[in-house]
Amino acid sequence: MSRAEQIFGIDLRSLIAFRIGLAVLLLADLLYRALDFRAHYTDAGVLPRALYLDIYSNVEIAWSLHLILGSTPYIALLFCTAGVAALALLCGRHTRWAVLLSWLLLVSLHSRQPLVISGSDMILRLLLFWSIFLPLAGPASLDRRRTLSTRPRIELSPASVALLLQVALIYAFSLIHKLMDPAWTQLTAIQDSMRVEGVATALGRELLAYPELLRVATASTLAIECVLPLLAFFPWATARIRIGVVIAMGSFHLLAVGGTMNLGLFEYVMALAWVPFLPSLFWDRVVPGWNPQGRGVSLVRKSRAGTALGMFVVFALFLVIVDNVVSIDRSRFQGATWTLLRIPTRALALTQQWRLWSTPLRNRYYVFPACLKDDTEVDLHTGEALDWDRPRRASRNNHWWKYQLSVSQPAIRKLRPAYAKFLIREWNSEHAAAQHVASLDLVKIDASDVNDADEPISTLPREVLWRVGPRPSSCSLRHEPGLDVPDGAIAPSQ
Repeated sequence: MSRAEQIFGIDLRSLIAFRIGLAVLLLADLLYRALDFRAHYTDAGVLPRALYLDIYSNVEIAWSLHLILGSTPYIALLFCTAGVAALALLCGRHTRWAVLLSWLLLVSLHSRQPLVISGSDMILRLLLFWSIFLPLAGPASLDRRRTLSTRPRIELSPASVALLLQVALIYAFSLIHKLMDPAWTQLTAIQDSMRVEGVATALGRELLAYPELLRVATASTLAIECVLPLLAFFPWATARIRIGVVIAMGSFHLLAVGGTMNLGLFEYVMALAWVPFLPSLFWDRVVPGWNPQGRGVSLVRKSRAGTALGMFVVFALFLVIVDNVVSIDRSRFQGATWTLLRIPTRALALTQQWRLWSTPLRNRYYVFPACLKDDTEVDLHTGEALDWDRPRRASRNNHWWKYQLSVSQPAIRKLRPAYAKFLIREWNSEHAAAQHVASLDLVKIDASDVNDADEPISTLPREVLWRVGPRPSSCSLRHEPGLDVPDGAIAPSQ
C-alpha cells in the first residue's frame, strides 16, 4: 500500500467495530437522557420552549425537531425513533439510512437542550456525521448479502481522511486551549479538577493527598495529547505504531480519565474515536479468520474528491478546520466572511470548541432550602430534611451538573425562576397539600477551598440565586449577611 493508504485508509473491520461502538453509545446516551427526558426536553421541564426562544432569540442555534412540540408523548416518540435507528445501526440494517437518521435526531436533541451538552456529545455527533459517508456495513451486519461481494478491505476516501483528521484536530486544539490557561502551564490543572466533587471520583479525591503526583499527571496529560496523536500519522512503521497509540489512548481515557473523573460517556466516546485507526495488521493478528475481503475484490477502494459527495465532504472538512482556528479567539473573527461560513457550520452541527477541561472550575455545592406550609424545612436538592452542613455534594448526574452550572451563571439568569418553579411543581405533585412549598431559595455555596469531604460547610460563602414566595416568620432559614433578597412572589438576588 502507498503511504496515503497506510495513513488515511481505514480497514473495513475497523469500520465494522466502529459502527457497533457508535450504536452502543447512542443507545447508552438515549437511556442516560431518558432518566430526565421530561425534565430536560418537554414543556413541563426546566426549559420550556417559550423560555428557550426567549433566551436564544439572538443566538445562533441549530435546528431541532424536538422544538416542534413540547408534549411528553411527542418527545417520547422521538426518543423511541432514535432508539430504533440505533438498533438498526447496531445490526447493520439499512446502515446508511440508520446512521443518517441517528445523526439528525442526535443534533436535534442537542439543540433542544444545549445547557446539558458537553464535549463528548459534540464529539459523538461529529463521529456520526463523518460516518454517513463511510461504508459501515460489512460481514457483521444484515446488509452483508448486498455488500460482501463488492466491498473492499481498505477504504480510502475524503470521508476516511476527514474522520481521522477530526480526531487529531480535537487533541491539537484542546492542547492549544489548555496551554493558554495558567492552571496547565503551572501544572496545577488536575489538582484543581480533583477538588470539584461533582466531577472527581472517590479515587480522584484520594489523589489530592499527593500534589506532586498530580503535577506529574498534568505534565503527562499534556505530553500524551501532544505526542500520541502525531505518532498516529507517522509515515513509517505506521501500522505497528498505530496499534500502540490506540492501546495507549484507550487506556488513558478509560482508566486514567474514567477512573478519576465523572464525565458521563466522555471516556467511552474518546476511546471509540480511536477504533478507526486500527490497521489491518491488528485484525490479521487478533482475529486472523475474520477477513471481509471477497475473492477478486481489490484491496483498496479509492474514492476521489472530484465527485459531488467527495466535494461536499471536502467542504465540510474545510469548515471544520476554519472553525477550529476561529475557536481560539472568536471575538477576532466577526466580519461578513466569518459570519457566512458560520451558517453552514452551524447547520451541519460541525462547530468545533475543544476547551475540554482547559480551565478547571471552582468547586461548588447547591442547597435548595424550602419552607413547607406545615413549617417543615427541606432541601429540594436532596428531598430530605434541611442540613446546611451536609447538602448533597454532587448533582444527580452529569447532565444535572451541567445544567446547574448554567443556572449559577449570571449571564443566564432567566433560567432561575423556571428551575425554581419546576422543583416546586415536582415536590408538590408528590406530597399532600399541607406539605406544599411555601417558599424556596436556590443557594449556591462556594466550596473552592474545601478538601475534606467531611468538612462542615455551613460557614462557607453563599449566594442566593433566586427566591420564590415570602418566607414564613416561623421558618428559620439562615443565609450570609447581606445576601438575603426582599421577600416577594418571585425576586432575584441583588
